[in-house]
Amino acid sequence: LNDGDGTFTSHEIAAFVGNQGRGGSVADYDGDGAMDVFLWRWNQDSRLLRNTARDDHHWLELKLVGQISNRDAIGAEVVAVANGVTMRRRVTGGDSAHSQGDLAVHFGLGTATSAEVSIRWPSGIEQALGTLAADRFHAADELAGPILEVLTGTTTWDDATGALEIRVTSTLRGRSAVDAAGWGAVPWVASERAYVLSANSADDPGGIEVTGGSGGAVVIVPE
Repeated sequence: LNDGDGTFTSHEIAAFVGNQGRGGSVADYDGDGAMDVFLWRWNQDSRLLRNTARDDHHWLELKLVGQISNRDAIGAEVVAVANGVTMRRRVTGGDSAHSQGDLAVHFGLGTATSAEVSIRWPSGIEQALGTLAADRFHAADELAGPILEVLTGTTTWDDATGALEIRVTSTLRGRSAVDAAGWGAVPWVASERAYVLSANSADDPGGIEVTGGSGGAVVIVPE
């Protein structure tokens, strides 16, 4: 593992012991900011190793959409500067045997709550995105710049039981903080590919304002 001072230290992780790994993909599968590993194993079933570690550190993810360059922006270099530290990530087209990692680039930001982000596209275009907020999934188009997230939501309320469900889908990938007025944070549920909040309300809540998303999106979700 990278110690952050130009050196590396070998760490043995119990989850990997006994696994004859032949390829692997790394991505933030569940949208919590911690990178997960999908492992292809020799003569064994594949395995998803979900990273459940929790800390107060921040993160940022960015997906690129090429227009002049190739659509997946393979070959692009993304630079993020946070708390005076410069980090670089390159979009690659092959990471391991029989495997491909997430095309979105991921930055661990430590205590920083934002980062200055710029892109050098394969076409040679240099693009400055400015300050991007931490703990969110962002997207950028080679020509248009930042792609704003659009939220679409519905609520269902059962008069007999008082059961309330707020469900919000995203045009991006559900990595942003979303909040329903009066009800608090609406968590991202990876298995359902949506933000879902289950609660209980004695009265019909009517329209609920949901805010959040990488573009500061706002949506009123009616019953």
